[in-house]
Parts: sequence; C-alpha cells; structure tokens
Amino acid sequence: MKVFNKFLFVSLLGCTSLLTIQGCKENDLVFPTQIKGEDDGDSDQEVGPVKQNTFSVIIDDDEKVKFIMGEIDKERIQSIFFSHNGNGEKVVTELTDFASQYVIANLPTDQVSDVEVWAKGVNGLESKKFTYKVKPLVYPSRAVAQTLKVLGGFRSGAIDVANITRADATLFYKVDGAATFTSVALPAPTTDMEIVIENLARGSHTLTYYLTDVNGGQTSEMTKSFEVFEVFAINKSELNVNVSSVETQEGAANGKGSSMIDGSITTFWHSTWSSSSNPEYPHWFIVDLGKERLFTELDMIRRHNNTTGGFKTFNVDYSLDNVTWTRLATGETFNSADNPAAWQKFKFQPTNARYVRIYITAPFGSSTSTHLAEINVYEAKY
Repeated sequence: MKVFNKFLFVSLLGCTSLLTIQGCKENDLVFPTQIKGEDDGDSDQEVGPVKQNTFSVIIDDDEKVKFIMGEIDKERIQSIFFSHNGNGEKVVTELTDFASQYVIANLPTDQVSDVEVWAKGVNGLESKKFTYKVKPLVYPSRAVAQTLKVLGGFRSGAIDVANITRADATLFYKVDGAATFTSVALPAPTTDMEIVIENLARGSHTLTYYLTDVNGGQTSEMTKSFEVFEVFAINKSELNVNVSSVETQEGAANGKGSSMIDGSITTFWHSTWSSSSNPEYPHWFIVDLGKERLFTELDMIRRHNNTTGGFKTFNVDYSLDNVTWTRLATGETFNSADNPAAWQKFKFQPTNARYVRIYITAPFGSSTSTHLAEINVYEAKY
C-alpha cells in the first residue's frame, strides 16, 4: 500500500464523529472487561469477551471500506459481527476468519454511514455493539469526471480537466462519433490541464468521453455538447465611431473618429491638442456596431507617421444601450511606438454587445493627447 494513494480513517467504536487521519498510528478497539446485564442490575456476571483487540479502518479511493481486525484471542472470541445498511436493508455478516480483511462496498460516498461491530464469545454471549462512522472515497476517475468541463471556441473546442486525487487517471475522448478514442494521461496531481481540439467546423459538436484510474475505477461513457464559432470582420460601412474629442488642425482627412474606419492606415483620429483647454487622459472612443452582435475581436494599428504621441493602456467596456456599461477587459496594452507599424489584435470571449468603448487610460510617452490610425472589428457566429 503506497502512502500517497491512501487515507487512513480511524474511528473508535462509539465515536460520534468521523476522524480523517493520514499516516497516523492505528487505534485500538477495546471490548469491555465487564458488561452488565440488560436490566443494569448489580450482577457482576461476565456476559461478553474481555480480550482487547486492535481494529483499524482503511479507506482508499476505491469506494470501499476495509476492516483489519488484527490479533484476536480465539480462546475467548468465537466470531465478530459487522452490520450496516446496504441499499435500504440491514446487512449482518459474521466472521470467524480473523486474519482476513472485511470489505464493505457500495456504501454511499456522499454521506457518513454507521457500521456496527460486536463480538460473540466462546461462551455464546455477545458484547455490546460499537459503531464506526465511515465515508468511502470515490474512485479517482469519478472524482475527475465530476469537474470536467468542455468549452467551445474559435474553430475549436477545449476540455478543462484536473486530477487532484492521489491516483493517476486517464481520459478517453472522441468528437462527433469518431471511430476511436484519444487517450490523455492525468497523473496525480494535475491541477489544471486544457486539451484543445482544433479544426472544427462552426456549429454544434458532441464530446463523448470516459475515465479510468489505476485503482480499478472506470466511469460510464458520458457526453457533453459544445458550440464552435467562426469569426467574421464587420463591414466598416456598418460601423460608426464616436470619440471623446477631435482635432481640427490635422488636415481634412484626419482628427475625426471616422478616420479610424475609412479603410486607410495613412489617416488617423487625434484627440484635441490645439485648444486653450486641451483634454487630458483618459480619452475614449466608442464603436457602434450597427446592431447587437457577438463582439469578439478588435484590431488596431498606430498612426503611420508618429511613434511618440500614442497611448499605452486601455480598458474595454460594452453596452447594449450606450448608457449602461460593463467591463470586458482591464489593463490591455497597445504598443503605439512599434516600428514598422503593425496590426495588433485583441481577442475576447464572444460577448453580446451593440456598443464597444475603448477607454484609454495612459500614454505611451508623455503626451497628454493621443491618436490612432485604424481599427478592425470582428463578430463571432455559431
């Protein structure tokens, strides 16, 4: 028995609570030296065995409870009885082979169960009953299955799985009725693993899976459905951009919000810098998507002829009415000094939105104004 695969649950007979002990000394089960009659009279007549015996309870990750009886004085004790509730019926077992383990299977794994134990002496008299309170541990494969999740993504799916039990497990899975299962080892412990399934078509898919473990456990086959989406660029003719401020001294094609969706990276939006009271950070721009969509990606490229006056950090908010906003991302970073200028992509979990606000929080350099050349906006479709 390997220590890292085991829990040792030890309860004194007559306990009122379950003790969970790992790697501790085994406790003794003591039969009383004197047991009075049922009428609790004054008689000192001995009515049960008097020998002290060592009992221990071992609970592994195998949905079983094992009793080890240790040394039994066969000259005084004829048999040991175990009683528990099994599937709604009382199950009583009499043991005369004290060298073997007594194993109880099929006890509930989600609650504590009582197991009564008593002895019968060679004189035919029985001891009082004592109670172990036990709770079996599920097979690792079942425990892992309880927390497994399946998520849909862009042309892909992902299985999120962890094995925080003490025994190695294996996941077997296939997608959409494939002919064979793919196996993935889940050594203990595996705190977090993401298994990505790529090259899936847009739409609904079904994951079929089961798990096994080195303790002999195996789940039944299970299924989970997930949705895969495709990403589409939103036609810029369907977009509109509102900005926190505009600059009128940058030429007719520049300075305004619409310059970010005109299809040209040589034009740009610029916040106000030429007035007597120029606005400072934060700056913002709001993209009207034209209708409610599953917003999932924003691409941006810096002003082509300036690497010193752009912004560095921003937050992303979304709204259905342009009044109530919800934060989608915080502290995103944009490099407005990259050289040469290149598209920078920012991807998000598909989110139902009509309006997307880029709330610009800090400059890349020391300028209090900011600018941006062009944006592309994408929506997800399942």
